[in-house]
Amino acid sequence: MAYICGDRAQTVLFPLSVEDYIPPTDPVRAYDAFVEQIDLDEMGIVVDDHQLGPPEFDPRVMLKILVYGPSYGIRSSRPISMIEIIDGTYWHYLK
Repeated sequence: MAYICGDRAQTVLFPLSVEDYIPPTDPVRAYDAFVEQIDLDEMGIVVDDHQLGPPEFDPRVMLKILVYGPSYGIRSSRPISMIEIIDGTYWHYLK
């Protein structure tokens, strides 16, 4: 695949998988499930797995971040990026 993607089952940086750090009732699980059900083609977002050049971030991950930030009252990209520094567990889950 031509996109930079995370691996939720990664155990190198964490003692457990990322799935184990997110409570079952946490809203971030709903955001993830919601975006996974969206048809990107219908929204006009072109996903090209055979693109040339350096890899881009997966459009689904970017959409998950755009849903996650405003749900916590954060509308600007800079404060959203600061959340990753403070608590990166949710970011790893969304990837």
